[in-house]
Amino acid sequence: WKSPTSLWPDPPSKVPVVDFTSILNGSLQGRIDLSVTGGSVSLPPPIFDPPSGFNCCISLMYQTPDGVWAFLAGTTNVAQTFVASAQPPPATIQEIAQIADGAGWKTSFAFVNLDSAPVSFTMQFWGQNGESLPIPFAASSSGSIAGAIAPGESWFMQTAGTSPSVLQGWAEVSSTGRLGVTAIFTQSIPGKQDSEGTVSATVRSSGIVLPYDNTQGFVTGLAVANTNPDLAVTVSVVLRPEGATAVQGSLTIPKHGQLAFMLPNMFPTVSNTRGAIELTGSTADLAAIGLRSDPNGSFTSLPSFQR
Repeated sequence: WKSPTSLWPDPPSKVPVVDFTSILNGSLQGRIDLSVTGGSVSLPPPIFDPPSGFNCCISLMYQTPDGVWAFLAGTTNVAQTFVASAQPPPATIQEIAQIADGAGWKTSFAFVNLDSAPVSFTMQFWGQNGESLPIPFAASSSGSIAGAIAPGESWFMQTAGTSPSVLQGWAEVSSTGRLGVTAIFTQSIPGKQDSEGTVSATVRSSGIVLPYDNTQGFVTGLAVANTNPDLAVTVSVVLRPEGATAVQGSLTIPKHGQLAFMLPNMFPTVSNTRGAIELTGSTADLAAIGLRSDPNGSFTSLPSFQR
């Protein structure tokens, strides 16, 4: 924006001016859209007397070859009422750091509208390499799903579980309002009772803490997702075993990627210990969950806490 008085006829004015001369250069035709993305806009008095009833105006003018300024005919050749309308609120983004399907695994999702108005949402799935992950559902195989839920209503879906190998990754939910999202992991092993664990979607963070337990035959798995679509993230890891010296390490996760591993495999010194894990990211783009398996192979989920 600029206010060059030389662009305007007498009397000189200091109203905000956009000079399109260098862009249009007499060779383009089209449309000019002016939008307000938030806050309020106050326009100064017009440089001419507007028709009765107009409190402010936006005018388009052009300069003829002989130097005379004229209103753009057929469009805003007189004052035009300007209303600064509010834009829709930004989308709410939530993350689920682990999804698994195939080779005995299924993931179910439960969505609940917590708002007083209908909520539309899109859920996208990303693989460990950061690429879109085509998760198979009962009716299709897709890297994303979308829907709308009425106030107070819910919606459920489940992965097909038909893949011969395990598909792993994470999910991101974008919604137009308050939406509760739950993921339920189910593992079916022939000859054993099914095991399930449940986690709720969380918002991204730069600091996450969660408990772990690798004692008495238990073992804890960890899934960490990088929600940044443009940058890899370096994660500082501090494990604090009960009554022992803290163990430090680091992880590097590709952009939009994920890591899932058993803690004793990645950090052998915390075998046969229990305590807390602290994750600190180089950017505020982390999501994480834990799963604790017992000696018989069944498991439960370990929620994460933002720090």
